[in-house]
Amino acid sequence: MTEHLLVILAYSNPGEHLRVNWKHAAESLGQFTGSVNSIVYRTADNSEPCVHGVFCVFDSQTKPPECSEIERLLRPSVGQQLDTRIYEAFPSGTPILVPNLPGKHYMVLNGMTPNDAAEQTFNAWYTEEHIPMLSVVPGWRSSVRFRLVTASKNPPRYLALHEWASCDAFQTAQFKAATNTPWRTRVVVEQVIQRERHLLEYQGTVEELKRMDDD
Repeated sequence: MTEHLLVILAYSNPGEHLRVNWKHAAESLGQFTGSVNSIVYRTADNSEPCVHGVFCVFDSQTKPPECSEIERLLRPSVGQQLDTRIYEAFPSGTPILVPNLPGKHYMVLNGMTPNDAAEQTFNAWYTEEHIPMLSVVPGWRSSVRFRLVTASKNPPRYLALHEWASCDAFQTAQFKAATNTPWRTRVVVEQVIQRERHLLEYQGTVEELKRMDDD
């Protein structure tokens, strides 16, 4: 069996609050993943549109499910603006833990696509400089990387999920140093052709949110 990460981003309409029927969502997700432990995040700042992110690790015996079919089942409970993706661990074979540690936290979802000529340099920068520098920032919990397998839209090829205990970490000297190096500038500014970033706050599991709706 091959372990995959299912990521579903649901976007609100401008000026509207995103309402989710978590009971229906849990039932729909269970049909594909066999798991009731899907993890839910929500936009941590006031940016629009508001985003709910649902993350679920699952084992696929054959090929991953079709993103279009997942969205068809989820639309009645989540809404129309869905962005569904399936990732594999990068490097291959790395155990997938999302979140890596229990408890309240923040997640930075950072997607990037380097140009073809820079792909090796991009991955070397992430492995040899960026994650080691992030790991010494106060409040850092984990950083894990993925490569896209399939998606309903056209997201970046690589995904990094960075867990933080608090947003205060982003104001530290260590964080500013990790995000402002000559190598990073060369890679991210000059060689990355597609970028995406969301700051998300942990909400709980789908099952926990479903029970809150029942109450």
